Amino acid sequence: MTPISAGTHTNKSHLLSIAPLEWYEAAFPTKQGVDWTAATNQLMRWSEQQGTFDAARIRGRGAWYDEGRAVLHLGDRLLVDGEDITLTEHRTRYIYERKPALEALRPEGHLDEDDAILLHAVCGMLNWQKPVNATLFAGWLTLAPVCGALPWRPHVWMTGQRGTGKSWVVDNIAAPVLGGSALTVQANSTEAGIRQRLKQDARPVVFDEAEGENQHARQRMQSVLELARQASSDGLAEIAKGTAGGKALSFKVRSMFMMGSINVGLAQASDKSRFTVLSLVKAKAGHEGRQQFEELERTVNNTLTKEYCAALRARTYRLIPVIRESARIFSKVAAEHIGNQRAGDQIGALLAGAWSLRSSDVVTIEDAREYVTGQDWGMEGDESADSDEVMLIQELLQAQLRFDSQQGHKTRSVAELVQKITGELNDHEITNDEADTALSRHGFKLSSGDLVISESHQEIRRILKDTPWGGGWGRILERLPGAERVNAARFAGIRNRAVRVPVREVI
Repeated sequence: MTPISAGTHTNKSHLLSIAPLEWYEAAFPTKQGVDWTAATNQLMRWSEQQGTFDAARIRGRGAWYDEGRAVLHLGDRLLVDGEDITLTEHRTRYIYERKPALEALRPEGHLDEDDAILLHAVCGMLNWQKPVNATLFAGWLTLAPVCGALPWRPHVWMTGQRGTGKSWVVDNIAAPVLGGSALTVQANSTEAGIRQRLKQDARPVVFDEAEGENQHARQRMQSVLELARQASSDGLAEIAKGTAGGKALSFKVRSMFMMGSINVGLAQASDKSRFTVLSLVKAKAGHEGRQQFEELERTVNNTLTKEYCAALRARTYRLIPVIRESARIFSKVAAEHIGNQRAGDQIGALLAGAWSLRSSDVVTIEDAREYVTGQDWGMEGDESADSDEVMLIQELLQAQLRFDSQQGHKTRSVAELVQKITGELNDHEITNDEADTALSRHGFKLSSGDLVISESHQEIRRILKDTPWGGGWGRILERLPGAERVNAARFAGIRNRAVRVPVREVI
C-alpha cells in the first residue's frame, strides 16, 4: 500500500500506480489522450466518499479473527472460514493489504487427534525441569501460527545451562512446526528491526541467544521485551513513535514471542506475568544420554516432516473459534486455582493450544478443572515474589551503604544494619548508634518495630536510579502487607514523607 497525498495526485506516475493507462483513456478520454485534471478530481471525490483513512485498520499476513470469522491472510488471497476468496471480495471494515505470499501459511492436508497429539509426545521427550513444561511448550507451538486471532498472546522463555540443547530445539522443533510464517532473529537484533520487519503482519517471533551480557545488551533486550509486552493483548492502545519528518507513526504488534538464552532477562513484574519460563536440564551423561538423544532425533525427523507440520497448521487454522473458547474456559479455571487473573490468562491460552492437539471440541469446565488442579504449577509463590512491591523492597534491603565508624570506613547492606539494630545480627565492628545514623543519612530509620522509608530522599533516589522504580517508589511500597503512609518523618535532620513497613514482613 502506497500513500498518495493531495498534492501528488497531479503526478501521472502516482495515478498510474493505481490503475493502468488504458483505464484512464477509457474513463477520461480527450483528443490528446487523457484528461488528467478530470481523473484527479474524480479520484479525490471517491476518496472523500470513503471517509477518513485509518492506518490501524490495515491487516497484514497471518491469522485474524474478524467479527466472528476466522480469516487467514495468505498475502495474495484470503481464507475466510475455510473459503478461498480474493482480498477485495471480503466484506469487512479492515483492510487486508496485498503482500508477497507466505507459502508456509497455505493450509495443506488434514490432521486428526491421533496424529496431532504426536507433537505433544515429541515435546515430552525433551529434558524439562518440570514435566508440565512439555504441555506448555506444545501449546505455544500450536498457537503461534494463529497468534493474530487470539485475544491473549502468551510468550515463552526457554532457558537452561550451556549444553542443554536450546538452539537445537529452536532449529529442529520450533522452526519446522512454525514454518516460514515465523520471524527468527538472534543476538544483536533490535526492537526497531523486529517491528519494521513485522509491520502489520501477525507472525510469531523466535529470538535465539537473547542474552544481556552487558549494560548495552540489557537495554536493547529491555526494548524488545517492551515490544512483546505490548503484543500480549488486543487492547485499543497503540504504540506511537515520532519520525524525523515530524509525523507520528503508530502501530500494533500481534505476535507471540519465544526467547531462548542461558540467563532469563525478566526484571519487571509486568514482563514476568507475560512470559512462561520453560527450563531445560542436561541429559544424562555417557551412553545412556547419547541413546536418549538419538531416539529424540529419530522421532523428530520421522514425525515433524514438512507435510505433517503443514497439516498441523491447517488443523489449527480450522480450530481458531474452538481454541478461543477453550482459552476462555481454561483461563477462568486457572485463575481460580492459581489466584491471579494474569497468570490464568497466560496458562489458559497455552493449555487451550495443547488441548486442541487431543480434541477438536471446546474443553468442558469439568475437564479443564480436572487438568488444571491436577498439575503442580509452582506459581503461587512466584506470583507473590515477582510483584513490584516485593522486588522493590528487596532492591532497597540489598543496597550497600558506606559509612564511617570508630573502626574506620565500613560497608553494610540496609538489611544488615536493620538486623544489627534489632539484635538479630552480631556485628562487633559497628555500634547500634552507627548503624542507626548510617540508615538515617540514606533515608531509612527504625521506629517501634517498623522500617520507615523516605519517599523523596536523594540517597534512595540514587539507589533506584537504574531500576523501574526510580520515581514514585513510595506508592509501590504501600502495597506491602501492613504498610502505611507517614506524613512526616525525620531523617538526619530532614523531614520527608515516608512509608512505614513492618520489619517482620520484609526481613
